[in-house]
Amino acid sequence: MTHKPTWMDRSLAVVGTVLVWLPIAFTLLMSLVFLFRTGQLRVDWLMPAEMFLGYLAGAVMLLLVAFALKIQHRELLGSVVIALVGIAGSQGLAVVLGLASGAEPAEGWRIAFVLSLLVVYTVAVVSTGIVGLRISRTVLR
Repeated sequence: MTHKPTWMDRSLAVVGTVLVWLPIAFTLLMSLVFLFRTGQLRVDWLMPAEMFLGYLAGAVMLLLVAFALKIQHRELLGSVVIALVGIAGSQGLAVVLGLASGAEPAEGWRIAFVLSLLVVYTVAVVSTGIVGLRISRTVLR
């Protein structure tokens, strides 16, 4: 670290980490609620992508802290870039392959390709959250 973390660094790190984990936590929470209400486990795999703006806000907060204090900035930047590529790629492919408009049926190799990029995005969100936890732990010491 280049300097002692301020209250602003601490606040940005904690709030950023919470915002980054929110899409994953909300997806799991809604799945558990549905499980207890119906007895069936159903997971909305698109929910982390639907909550992208919350993730992005948290990631920007974490990037500000990481670069200001020079901690975990490479790992964080890598996971954020991979998340951006994953979500942009899945959305772009859905449009190009005709899945977004409904011109092609959501089946076969097309949906597998789009969903694989969505999995890349979701894993990168979890990775960003883990780095956010590390940053928060460091600044709160």
